Amino acid sequence: MRYLLLLFTATVLLAALYLAGLYAFTPYATMRAELEAANQQGWAAIAPLALPRLAHTATRYAVLRGTIGLALVGAIGGLVALGRQRIRREARYLGRDIRLVALALNCFWHRLGRGEQWTAGIVLLLILGVRCWFQTHSAFNPDEAVSCDYFVWPGARVTASFYTLPNNHILYNLIGGTLLRLAPANANPELLLRLPSLLLGFVGMGIAYAMLARLISFRVATFSLGFMELAPETIVYSIGARGYGLQMACVYALFLAVLVLRRGPALHRLAWTVAVAASVAGFYLIPTFIYPFLGLGFGLLAGVVGQPHGKRRAAHGLVGGGAILLVTGLLYLPVGLLSGWSALLANPYVERLTATHFWTYFGPYYLWGTVGVLLGSQLVMVPALLLLISGGLWLIRRWAPAAWWPVAALAWTTTLTPLPLMILQQVFAPPRTLHYVVFFVLLLAILLFEAAVRHVRLTGRLAWLGLGLLLTAYAGYRVPRQADTLVVDRAFRNQALHVDHWLRAQRPRRILTGLNGYNLYLRHLAIVRRQPLLPVRLVGENPATFPSDYFMLMRGRTLPAWVRPSAVLAYEYDQLLIYSPATFADKQGLKTAPGQ
Repeated sequence: MRYLLLLFTATVLLAALYLAGLYAFTPYATMRAELEAANQQGWAAIAPLALPRLAHTATRYAVLRGTIGLALVGAIGGLVALGRQRIRREARYLGRDIRLVALALNCFWHRLGRGEQWTAGIVLLLILGVRCWFQTHSAFNPDEAVSCDYFVWPGARVTASFYTLPNNHILYNLIGGTLLRLAPANANPELLLRLPSLLLGFVGMGIAYAMLARLISFRVATFSLGFMELAPETIVYSIGARGYGLQMACVYALFLAVLVLRRGPALHRLAWTVAVAASVAGFYLIPTFIYPFLGLGFGLLAGVVGQPHGKRRAAHGLVGGGAILLVTGLLYLPVGLLSGWSALLANPYVERLTATHFWTYFGPYYLWGTVGVLLGSQLVMVPALLLLISGGLWLIRRWAPAAWWPVAALAWTTTLTPLPLMILQQVFAPPRTLHYVVFFVLLLAILLFEAAVRHVRLTGRLAWLGLGLLLTAYAGYRVPRQADTLVVDRAFRNQALHVDHWLRAQRPRRILTGLNGYNLYLRHLAIVRRQPLLPVRLVGENPATFPSDYFMLMRGRTLPAWVRPSAVLAYEYDQLLIYSPATFADKQGLKTAPGQ
């Protein structure tokens, strides 16, 4: 408990220092101007939904700064009360745990055969190669553009406090913003913003691979992570300039820390340090980390009950979980006081449903739709998933070594725990928020396969061959199809580039559009290329207040009634049409893209 108290105090100190650096020396007038500018710009990114009003006032800003000051003073006072000698002693014990883990991993690596070492290297190179290829060939998508334009470029204070637009993965955007400000002026902003997902996510996955192989078995680690990292959704998140890729690394870290904590007091200092760091980072990336956090937390509590000193260890778990939530609350305090807690807790894209609607579509949405997105063909995967969850754990208990049971039980509980929370929320969570479940399903499946191999005494070579062929077939089927989806993003970007080039040549005074995606993307292209913004305005069905030079529309859609009388086609590229008033079009003539 002493180490948990020290860890909590040190974490609060770091969080308070970070927040003090953002807000302690910034007057309210400056903060208000930055937030209002961000909110005004953010309307176009969420239309036709309305942005809620910002909650900031001079009093709330004073409360924020006062709370940060109290947290800072309290953390410093707590460290002083703990005493320098005790802190040094706990630091030495933590250093010892780190050295023991490093030594264990080194010994494990040298105990592996040459074939297993080559296998690990090939798997890691394959995963890195796939990520790099997709990074090179995929275009920045609209979600990444929104993160870049509305949360990164305005600066760290806005990143940490502006949330009325529900796309802010705060920690990721802070990391990306830091890279942008440290990089040379001619660096590619989109590449820099994607680097944390690509590199930090890969490092986290590699560490998880090594730890999982050491704690369970090399074959289980190889194939569970191999299948996971080659899944289409994982590929997308592992290169995207958003928080999902890094959050998966946090899930890996918390899972491994909970495994160590369930085993007993050995290495508990390092395990708690990893658990706290991974959880706080996961929450600060995306609040939906609550799903894996509760699942793994419940698995920890369930795993220590009945063990020696089980009540004390369960109390440690509750204290540690509470401390994590308190630090998370402190980090989100700028959001709550300046944007408003409702902006954080009520996502307009994911609304609470009526009980009738929720229960009518609960099965089709989660068991059919979500499983299809995350795992593939529903006709195969839905029955397989139901069989795995209902009977797989029992077979693992019977056939597998006793040391594997905690891993299987933890994977099982983490897979199912989100369901009660989603039922309480009565929401249809997007599949990406449950993507981490794929890892635990795969882990259960590979553990069951290994248990079956041992039960029927199948030779190791046949087991390797069977899983290797399955992984090769899976990668050969899913990865090329995921590559096909890149065509859509690239086509959208090429279309936007052509339109941007043509519009800039016309020097328009005002451009109207009902296409929110193009409005966002044209703005993004101007920002990343450091060009003046085009005068594009998003409109609905109502006529514009001021005259415009152009109106953008997708092919096949009907022109609004207030545009139709005088509009003539001035430019077309692929599916995008641009109309202009007749008087202006007569002077310019019909413009088409090359090859049209």
